[in-house]
Amino acid sequence: MNNSIFRHLGVYGGLYFILCFGMGFLLSNWIPPFSPNLSAIKLAALYQDHHQLLLLGAVLMMLSTFFIIPCLSVLVLLIKRVENGWGISSLTVLISSSAAVINICLTGIFWAVAAFRPDRNPDVTQALCDLGFLFFFGAIPLFLLIFAIIAYASLSLGEGDEAIFPRWFGYLNILMVVVLIPGVFTFFFKTGPLAWDGLITFWIALPPFTATFFAFSFGLKNGVKILYAK
Repeated sequence: MNNSIFRHLGVYGGLYFILCFGMGFLLSNWIPPFSPNLSAIKLAALYQDHHQLLLLGAVLMMLSTFFIIPCLSVLVLLIKRVENGWGISSLTVLISSSAAVINICLTGIFWAVAAFRPDRNPDVTQALCDLGFLFFFGAIPLFLLIFAIIAYASLSLGEGDEAIFPRWFGYLNILMVVVLIPGVFTFFFKTGPLAWDGLITFWIALPPFTATFFAFSFGLKNGVKILYAK
């Protein structure tokens, strides 16, 4: 069976994912994100004025999982290769990746449902929108596990042609672990740097999060060549 298309998606899926998800985020006008303290009436007015764009943005975010699934699948296979078979790390990445994909999809679903009936009770719209944002940040522990294991796998082998992951990819994932940890506390704040629109939680984490998924295309390439070498 010729699965070159799936290999391509496995290597470049992270890039396509962040482009698709990012486009959905931009269309939804979530950059910059609104304040968690925004009143239900003002938020409902935002949905009424832009509900078509918000729907399209939410659908693009859901569709982005089409690209991240093969990328994470390749990642699982590469971690398995590092462990020389199924082990705790590869199984952890498998389970965490599956949950993260569901989480990402549910984020888009909640935002789509919020935009589907813009004339409903503003409190309901606010609750659905809150669910979307909190589900989005609720994926952080899952990605922390994934990034931490990538870092371990990248740095546990020396550099060279047989290295599954380049060492720089490990250091980049360590950076991701560091900048994502504060996002776990988003649930406790509606204002300040740890709110979902805050300096630490959003603005500091956004550039490396985006860069990491762009870097997946380079970080996985050599490992895929080794994995499918005849």
